[in-house]
Amino acid sequence: MNTRSLDPRWLAGVMTLGILCVGPEAEVRVDVEGRFGLRQELIRLLAAGATEGAVAELIGMTEEAEQLLEDLERAGALRAGPPEPEPEPASIPLAEAIRRSARGEAFRLAHTAEELLALPEAIGASSARRAVRGFVAGVDPPGRRGVYSYLAIWREDSTVGDHPAPHLMTAALGRLAGLDPELVHVIDLLRDRVSSVGVAELFRLDFSAPHRLGPLLELREPDPMHGGPLELASARYASPNLRAIGMPHEDWARGMAPDAVLATVMARAEAAERFAAGEVSRAPLVRAREHDLPDVLVPHGLHALNERQLETADWCRPYDSDAVHHWVPGATADGSRRWVLADAVFYPFPDPHVDAPPVIAASSNGVAAFTSYRGAQERALRELVERDAIMWTWIQGVTRELLDVATLPADVRDHAARLAREDGLETALVNLTLDTDPVILCVLHADADLRLGAGCHPDPVVAARKALIEADGIRQATHVEQDPPAAMSEVERPMEHLLAHLNAEQLGLDRFLFGSGERIDVREVRGSQAPIQESVRAIGEPLFVDLTCAPSRPFHVVRALVPGLVPISFGYDREPLGMPRLGEPKRLADGRIVGRRVDMVRAGPYVPHPFP
Repeated sequence: MNTRSLDPRWLAGVMTLGILCVGPEAEVRVDVEGRFGLRQELIRLLAAGATEGAVAELIGMTEEAEQLLEDLERAGALRAGPPEPEPEPASIPLAEAIRRSARGEAFRLAHTAEELLALPEAIGASSARRAVRGFVAGVDPPGRRGVYSYLAIWREDSTVGDHPAPHLMTAALGRLAGLDPELVHVIDLLRDRVSSVGVAELFRLDFSAPHRLGPLLELREPDPMHGGPLELASARYASPNLRAIGMPHEDWARGMAPDAVLATVMARAEAAERFAAGEVSRAPLVRAREHDLPDVLVPHGLHALNERQLETADWCRPYDSDAVHHWVPGATADGSRRWVLADAVFYPFPDPHVDAPPVIAASSNGVAAFTSYRGAQERALRELVERDAIMWTWIQGVTRELLDVATLPADVRDHAARLAREDGLETALVNLTLDTDPVILCVLHADADLRLGAGCHPDPVVAARKALIEADGIRQATHVEQDPPAAMSEVERPMEHLLAHLNAEQLGLDRFLFGSGERIDVREVRGSQAPIQESVRAIGEPLFVDLTCAPSRPFHVVRALVPGLVPISFGYDREPLGMPRLGEPKRLADGRIVGRRVDMVRAGPYVPHPFP
């Protein structure tokens, strides 16, 4: 039988449910049942040279062995023949560096196929661990990061490959000879770039500036968006939690604004927000039962499924007040401490003590970053109110009045006119205001196109402007070339929510959301006259969890939680249909009643909303 061996530039690693092979431009996941040792033997066999017979004997399945090798060869992971001898590199593989740093053992150089990490000879053990952790957290692509995260957690001999081409290593060592030996360096072997930092500075890297070993990895210069009035800036951030293996991790954040400087700040702030929401190593977590803590916010007020959903839901588990959970403290408006489930605060939150889905699958909904704590707190609350209005309107199926664009400032009118003129998109600004601050939904639409953005602000003009900028930004920053889900029941990720609506038939059904014939002056939009913290208190007592950490500097990051407000959900039939608010009509500030009373006990499933 023909022998095929792993290309040494590829990484093959053991994962929870199989093995993952990661190459320069492709990833191949192979599901292999059985014990860890079997998967470990499989990757070693691939590295040493494998035949169909040897693989079949190992995994016990002939047809599957043939398919496995064919898939890997087609992707470029395997090459014909046994492995070719290569010169021994001057550095150790990253996998060995992870294990040595965990044991407090020294090393100088560690490599992947694309990068070289160089440490000073006199670096301390804790600093070396920090450098390795930062290196792994920023490794690209995500599959490579997942393989090394698995190894970092379990510290097993679970990888093979990921070696650089000899000529790239030779060039990197030559470059390293001219660098300061007292600094930590990361050399990009493919792009001939170097990131350097002092040992003491390793612990002070934050979102002020990008660095390969810091939380902010890359900052792209703002680009004018198709010649329009907006600038788009992008920031890539590191993985905040290496235990979140296999969980969705979007590592790019974006900022959109008419000003390039502001767009860049917004991108950095959003990146800091996402990072801090997943950073649990510094969190004051407590494992306890509900009755062991003095004041607990029970999860039913934050997220609840209805009777029908509870019969089949496998993506979350029912809350058990007698079970041990992770809790984190939050603060009410008067500073009182109240405990809330960590599931509801951090995302992702892989609980090493529980082999089950979370009680609440948290998202970025209600998390905000700003240069002050109060500013982050207010923005987090506004986002909760904004998404609550979207969810209530969608489930209720209510058609609300549109803003007369002629009553808005010139910059908003011009923006809408440009979208119509250059892109053939109509702009509908929908008044979704309920019982708190004004909420405006922007719907950009054409025959088979749809983009949405939303804004919440005491001034409806500001809310409308933000909604339009967000919708236009989403239109230009997202790529919709991918195929939509085959059915609504297959919608899982945020982008799939949008893709499922990009057809003329579904858009016709969606027109209730933006097809009202009623137009109102923006000055007629009335929200609560009270500050937002007071207006939401009529729904539920706000709780704030300060997620600010050293890496998130210079930003403060806050999660707001308001029991009773409806969180936005992603995935088919994952709306919190057990929350009473969804089945209740609402009295507006002008005295009108919108919506109707709906029996939600067995309601649904609904078509997933189109908000990405």
